[in-house]
Amino acid sequence: FFWLISHTQRKNHSHLHEMAERPQQLVSSLRELVAEVLLESASASQSNDEGNDGRSSGSSSSSGSDSEDSDSDVSSIDESLVYSQFDWYEQPFLYDIVFQSDTHLEVNFLLQVFQKYSVCPSPLTRVLEPGSGSGRLLVEFGKLFQSWESFAVDAGLEPMPRHIHGYDIAEGSLSYCNRAIRDAGVERFASAEFGRMESYEPPSGTKYHLAFNLVSSFKHLTAADDAQKHLQCTYNALEPGGLFVLGLHVVDYDYHEEAGEREQWLEHRGGVNVRAKIFSSVPDPVTKLEQVNIYLEAAVCKSRYGERYEEERSEPKRGEEQESVDDPHSGTRQYEGSASDSDVAVQQAEVSTKDAASADPNDTVSTVEADATSPSTPTDTARQFCESSEEAVLDSTLSGLELEAASAMFGVTPSELSESLCGKRSPPPPARYHHAFSMRTYNTCELFELINASPFEIAACFDFSYNVEQPSDPREDPNQLSVIAVLRRPLDDHQS
Repeated sequence: FFWLISHTQRKNHSHLHEMAERPQQLVSSLRELVAEVLLESASASQSNDEGNDGRSSGSSSSSGSDSEDSDSDVSSIDESLVYSQFDWYEQPFLYDIVFQSDTHLEVNFLLQVFQKYSVCPSPLTRVLEPGSGSGRLLVEFGKLFQSWESFAVDAGLEPMPRHIHGYDIAEGSLSYCNRAIRDAGVERFASAEFGRMESYEPPSGTKYHLAFNLVSSFKHLTAADDAQKHLQCTYNALEPGGLFVLGLHVVDYDYHEEAGEREQWLEHRGGVNVRAKIFSSVPDPVTKLEQVNIYLEAAVCKSRYGERYEEERSEPKRGEEQESVDDPHSGTRQYEGSASDSDVAVQQAEVSTKDAASADPNDTVSTVEADATSPSTPTDTARQFCESSEEAVLDSTLSGLELEAASAMFGVTPSELSESLCGKRSPPPPARYHHAFSMRTYNTCELFELINASPFEIAACFDFSYNVEQPSDPREDPNQLSVIAVLRRPLDDHQS
């Protein structure tokens, strides 16, 4: 903590100042450090098991390099290691793991934003995700909608049909996404198809209450005209009063480190550790482009499996004595703003007597009555989801789809990988991949000029802390380099 705070005094570490003000991100960073130590421990264990063969010494060398650079913001890439070129949008297993920790936070945030800022006269039943990628958010929303339907059926009510739809141009992501949806059993609540962000048109007559494009996917539209077309396409796909939640990182052309922006983190799922390192080049104020290089290293972490893993599983976990709301494996996880159909039905009747333009958006979606163990504030909820996600990561096992993808990544058969995960076989050598692509850059002024030229109105702005109780407008804070803009289609299309 002292090291972190001391670095906030230096201009070239201003991003650490942002992190110091966000306890959730700080705790997440500390967890990543612990996970990094575990990965190095696993690599050392692998080295002892396999002797001094070339592959093992390579892994040990990599671990040592990371250890030596642990005091820097991001360790440099060891040029002696071989990174296979790949497109992580066409092979989205690693992509799915890398961003898994934010899944529950993002869904929770989106529900709260809709509850607070939407002026749709109807509840949330149709959701759209442009650039849906691996489908992690489609699956999560599908599980949520499925739980709402079960709630209504158990209460003897007619459930409202709810659905989330995504589209993407990467065939590999679409195949993985639709398989994940089927494996999760939420085909009636989630779907994905091929579509381009600059020209997508929903099925005739379909309008959505909520659309979202997070994690800088918007910046893949490198032409300014395409970005404007995407805003118009999404606007046309929304119901009047609906929301488009747009998240991306902005840049400061006047200041950048010589090597550009860099970050790294580590994730774990089902015995597979994935370390991600992202290097962004200095943004060009003329071309408005930056080059992004992503380096991924995946390794089987034996310390989570076998004897030690079974001991960990037998120990009581945080929240085991609580209701299913805290169970990371439960299909009935409750979110802030979750609505029972009975509540919606009653409040719809109340809203129908009001003028739609003056209806309180909080009247269209209500929160399920919480039990004594449920969180009482959005901050508590966010913390609970972080903890639930952490426990799910520790206890999870790879699904059939994930096992197939992981075994192909490591160059072994699914049965061989299963034996490695159970400690019956030495783990395969780490797999290393590199993906390079260009993205469009926006500073704060450029982004809001683009938004103001669209028919949307700006309802609110936040940063990537996903705290709906703390709006944060980058137009007022020049040091804020992450933006979540909540854009709303006016009830009256002619409204400025």
